[in-house]
Formats: sequence, structure tokens, C-alpha cells
Amino acid sequence: MSNPVDFSSMRARFAGLGAGAVRLHALAPSAEASVRLRQHQHLPATAATPLRGGGGGDDSEMTRADLIAGNHVLGVRLENPARRNAMSPKMMVELAEIVDDLEARCGDHSAAAFGLVLYGAGGTFCSGFDLSVARESFLTSEAGVEMCLLMQDTLARMRRLPLHTVAAVEGYALGGGAELCMSCDRRIVGQSAAVQFVQGRMGVTPGWGGASWLTQAVGPATALKLLASAERLTAERCVEAGIAEAIAQGPLLADTVDGDAAGDPADAEPALGRNDGPAVRAAADLLHGFHTAGSIAPRILRELKAAVVAASAGGQAGLDGERAVFGRVWGGPANLAALNRGR
Repeated sequence: MSNPVDFSSMRARFAGLGAGAVRLHALAPSAEASVRLRQHQHLPATAATPLRGGGGGDDSEMTRADLIAGNHVLGVRLENPARRNAMSPKMMVELAEIVDDLEARCGDHSAAAFGLVLYGAGGTFCSGFDLSVARESFLTSEAGVEMCLLMQDTLARMRRLPLHTVAAVEGYALGGGAELCMSCDRRIVGQSAAVQFVQGRMGVTPGWGGASWLTQAVGPATALKLLASAERLTAERCVEAGIAEAIAQGPLLADTVDGDAAGDPADAEPALGRNDGPAVRAAADLLHGFHTAGSIAPRILRELKAAVVAASAGGQAGLDGERAVFGRVWGGPANLAALNRGR
């Protein structure tokens, strides 16, 4: 039997490695662009509110507890502009800490949050693991497995949160960045999106959970094809392959960086701006619509996600989990109000 993983010690060692930040903030609805779904529906998009309540020592106006308690849709923003939002070990720890807080507080029945949008700053989603740090501190199998364990744990816990999660992909989602976007329940891409599983070209395989989630989304044959070919998927190809469900319509970002993803895409020096692109705005409005258009209470939206997580166990365990969630909400305030409306 293997020994339990000491994530506390691992986080302490990772926290001082690399640059960048991961921040939690609120995403409020507004109509600025539109999203085109495969069914040719059109939905308005939203703009991000000013950053508040971030990680990494951010001088925030609100605590994470306040954000979770008082906002329906939250944003998790990856910021490492010098490395095209590549994930440094420091950022991995900050993401894990945000997931810690979401796990601890989203079970509160009074919490408002039910949706989460994961995205990258300035028109680039994420270019994977920060290879500048990898070359300095992660050249052994043992170090790589530690990084793998931390990210698998964080993303698996994020995937199980009672929150509807959407990856909003603008620009590059490369290697580990492609795995990050697959860790969410749903994906919306901007016109500039370029999703590419480059792990094979780097002499490795996916290690953050991406192979599992890609296989669940598109099936084993297509997953193997995408991994082995390292095809760079445009926005249209993402929808065609079943990776994304919608393309966000809106102005292209003037500061989105182009380049060759075959080598180390994070080596380029981008000039990333603060415009987050239409995919973020569309993803946020899509989530806000569940509550406003669907008139579904935030707690019930969280429990619907919990029911899907429970059911994913399959068999009797899945049925038992689904029944447990049902038992928590039947006879509750939202259910009683709906029954009384029908009188």
C-alpha cells in the first residue's frame, strides 16, 4: 500500500518557485458580445468586474469568503504574462488554495456562488507548465511526479466542486493548458483559440488528468488521434471534435500573441493586455442565465452539479449518491416554494 501524499509539504516547497498569480474574483453580467452555439443559438456575453479577492498576497477589497457568499459567478484568472500564462509551481499552489476555499464554503446553503469560469489574462488561456522552472527544478522523474500529483489532486477536486465550471479559452491552450480546459464541465472558445496537446512532442504524456477527461469528452479513438497528432485545433475544430460547445463572437484581441507552438511557446515575450476577450464574457453570461432565465435557486444549481458528480460513479454507488442529493433538497425551501406555486 502506497504512503499518503504529503501535499502540505509539497505546497510549501512549490510556493516559492516561479512567477505569476492565480486570482479569484466576481464576474457580473452585461451585454457586450454574443456566443454562437452549435445549435445556432445566440446568447449575450458579459464583461469581467475589476479584480477582487485574489490569491498570491493580492491586496484584495473582499475576502474569498465574501466573494463566494455574495456572487453567483466567480472567475479564476491565470496571470503570468511573461510566460503566456504558463503555470509555475507558485501558481499551482495558489490554484490549490482557491479550490480549498471553494470546497470549504460552497457547502454553505446561504452561499450565492454556483458558477466558475476558468480563463487566462490578456487573451491567452495557458501555455502549460512553465518550462523555465522545469529546466531549473523539475528534471527528475520524482520531481515530475510530484508536480503531477499536485495538479491531479487540485483539478480533480475542482471538477467535483458543486459549481458549474466553464473554461473560457482565448488564444493558446497548450499542453498542460489543454488539460486545464478539459478539467472543466464545459468549454467555450473564442475565435482566436488554439488548443493543442503538445505533450508527445515534448517527450511526455498528459499528467494532470487531461488524457482521462479528453477521453471522456470525445472517446478513446479521437482522444488518441489528438494526442498522437498534436493537431492545433482552431475554434471551429474544437467544436467539431466535441471539445468545445460554443464559439464566442466578438472583436478579436489586438494584443493576442501569435507564434509557433511546436517548441517552447512560453519562450516568446508577449505584450498581454487586460482585455479578457469574448469567451470569458460569454461563459459568465451563460452561467448567469441558469439563475436569471431559468429561475433556479443557487443552492439547487449547486445540488444539480452534485447529483451529476455522484451519478458519475456509476452502478449502485451512482444511484445511492443521486438519492442522497435528492434527499437534501426535497422538502427544502426551493421545493416547497415550487409546490406552493402549483396550488
